[in-house]
Amino acid sequence: MDDIEVPSLVHNREAKLQCVIRGYFPYNLEVRWLRREAGKPELYELSTSDRYKIPVLEIIQGSDKTYTCTASIIVSVLLKTEHKSEFICRVAHPILETPLEKRTGELTVTGIPTVTRKQDDKHLIAEISHFYPEKITVTWSQTKQKSGLENKFVPYDEKKYTVSELRQESDGTFSLTSSVKKFKDNKQYKLTVVKTTYNDNKLYKLTVTHESMKSPIEKTYKEGTTDTFEDVTEKQEETAQREMSNSEVAAQGEGEETQESSKDKKKKEKEKKKEEEKQKEKKKEEEKEKEKEKKKQEEKEKEKEKEKS
Repeated sequence: MDDIEVPSLVHNREAKLQCVIRGYFPYNLEVRWLRREAGKPELYELSTSDRYKIPVLEIIQGSDKTYTCTASIIVSVLLKTEHKSEFICRVAHPILETPLEKRTGELTVTGIPTVTRKQDDKHLIAEISHFYPEKITVTWSQTKQKSGLENKFVPYDEKKYTVSELRQESDGTFSLTSSVKKFKDNKQYKLTVVKTTYNDNKLYKLTVTHESMKSPIEKTYKEGTTDTFEDVTEKQEETAQREMSNSEVAAQGEGEETQESSKDKKKKEKEKKKEEEKQKEKKKEEEKEKEKEKKKQEEKEKEKEKEKS
């Protein structure tokens, strides 16, 4: 019986735990999944429900006639219920005096941050929520229009942006708010008119780093023609998706064209084969006629020979 395979557990996502049981015979095998809550000794048997799905056992028979099966459970992960809890896979079989079991040990659940953009008359605001554990790094940077370098981001002075105190939500995850001012020297920025490229406008970049992610979240915002900010990141993602969709459509079109040309080719080959068959039949008929004529000629020759004699 192998150890239970546990993937990364993320709040509000599904995760599949698997355990492989090998080399048993006969076929009869009973598998049960149990769960221990964080900080409690009691075990509870699990059955298929809204939060837990237990698929049918995947069983194969080897050349030596023994069986191997994969037992699995799909968990809708919630931080409050799964963090520091434990799952147990317990197996009973006719040849076992007592059941075998494998345990996951205490589980660790993380929450991946989500970023929502807001704003008021004075600030560009980012709501960062659903992250766990609480340690997180939030920074802002901006482009300098007079730097001579397009889209060169310079870290924002920490005095010019704020990061609120952490708030713990009812689901156990954390959230906070960070904002940058749209004012300078007590005067509102005069937002520049959008030109041919967004490089002519000031850009603001929010960077969020958290242990639940391999790479940081980066959101880039651009000053618009009014007192608003456009999400450049979302626009770039939408453009990339559109381009991908267009390329997929083009590829599909090419595929259809290739399919059509393939059909035409097959049709032509079929017609060519038919024509060749016709020609063969015609040739056979001609040869038969020639054979008949030859026989007639030979019979005539024989008749002439008889008359002479």
